[in-house]
Amino acid sequence: MTTLFQKHERTWLERIVIRILKQGVIPKHIAFIMDGNRRFAEKLNIKKMIGHSKGFAKLTETLSWCRDLGITQATLYTFSIENFKRPKEEVDYLMDLFRIQTKKVIEEMSKIKQHETCIRIYGNIHLLPIDIQQNIARLVIETAKFDKFYLNICFAYTAREEINNAFIDLQQCVENHIIEPSDINHTTITNAMYSLGLNDPDILIRTSGEMQFTIWHLFAAIINHQYEYRSIKKSRENYFQLLQKEDDEFCRKIYHSHSSNYHYNSFEEFIAKRESKIKECNEFIRNKRIEHLYSILSAADMNSNSNNNNNHSNDKTTATTTTTRQLKN
Repeated sequence: MTTLFQKHERTWLERIVIRILKQGVIPKHIAFIMDGNRRFAEKLNIKKMIGHSKGFAKLTETLSWCRDLGITQATLYTFSIENFKRPKEEVDYLMDLFRIQTKKVIEEMSKIKQHETCIRIYGNIHLLPIDIQQNIARLVIETAKFDKFYLNICFAYTAREEINNAFIDLQQCVENHIIEPSDINHTTITNAMYSLGLNDPDILIRTSGEMQFTIWHLFAAIINHQYEYRSIKKSRENYFQLLQKEDDEFCRKIYHSHSSNYHYNSFEEFIAKRESKIKECNEFIRNKRIEHLYSILSAADMNSNSNNNNNHSNDKTTATTTTTRQLKN
């Protein structure tokens, strides 16, 4: 069975290209939309399930390329909530594939430690079978301490659902009087997303199934990123400066309208207090999500203990019945 940490040897030409690319700016974060597995299967006249399996094998190879290039974070869009509308046989197969692979990764915890890989799952995991939820919770909790390579897997995910979930969490912060509605800005929204405010992807690659994705396609994307790097960097800086300027202007309006009620001695004090509240909100959301993962594991342990107790009770009943029969005989 293919695993996330399978070693793929590079050819001499690939090694040379990697060395040359490393002389320039290597993107820190690349996102992949793993699309086209079904079209690829149809093109080869094979079953769709085999296409998905081959897609996963290509995924593990792609992660190996990322590590060799020095990319430190990869986001994989693997299964959308919309995919639940596909035929039941196909959905069940994908669930089984994900179930098997998560179990395999848990068994390979030594390799996770070796690569210091932090695994995070983005999506509405409540839509998944309970055993897969448990595997996800265990993986996320046990790898949270690693920071050499970040692997983000979007499963049962849509952007709309992520935004909706972020605003539900922010609403709870407001209801708990951690922040005020006026404290919600670009930063608080970003920090409430599944990524909790970590870096956005530098490159987004979407496979299509029209041709097989190879390391040379990844090389080409990185070369293009390096060519456009300065303009991209400048555009990002201008964008965030604009956001900061708009937020500063908004804060001054809030400060002048609230200063008499809240007794702030200065605008700087108002900003410091606001940033403190936003930080507390971030911690609230982060802790809420961690506690949710622990609750999934706790429920699993309780069910396991309950089943063991029932089995033990059944064993005692069987033993008692057998002894009674022996006494009667």
